[in-house]
Amino acid sequence: MVSTSVRSPWRLARTAAGATLSTATAIAVHLSTGGIVTPLTATVLIVVAAGIAWPLTSRRVSTSQLLGLLVLCQGLVHAVASAGDPTVGGLPMLAAHGVATVMTLLVLNFLASWNDFIW
Repeated sequence: MVSTSVRSPWRLARTAAGATLSTATAIAVHLSTGGIVTPLTATVLIVVAAGIAWPLTSRRVSTSQLLGLLVLCQGLVHAVASAGDPTVGGLPMLAAHGVATVMTLLVLNFLASWNDFIW
């Protein structure tokens, strides 16, 4: 079993992958459905997501826990990115964020099962 200590490169890789993938998909669907995300906002969101992901990568999380975290990430990205434009939203954006959540969950679960050796 590989260490999950602060110095573990695998832990850092899990943190970076989870934070970047979850935030990038949320930003992509937000942009694709008419929302606006500035580069500064995107950077801040990825850093915040990494800060949340770091303590969670010290142990495995269940699929339902991961789903909850991804829903929160999608909601956070939407809330922050839409703060300056209350007209953004509606059913198409909600559906897109939902699809992005499921797709991210599937990808992260696949990566976790494919890379069992890093745990």
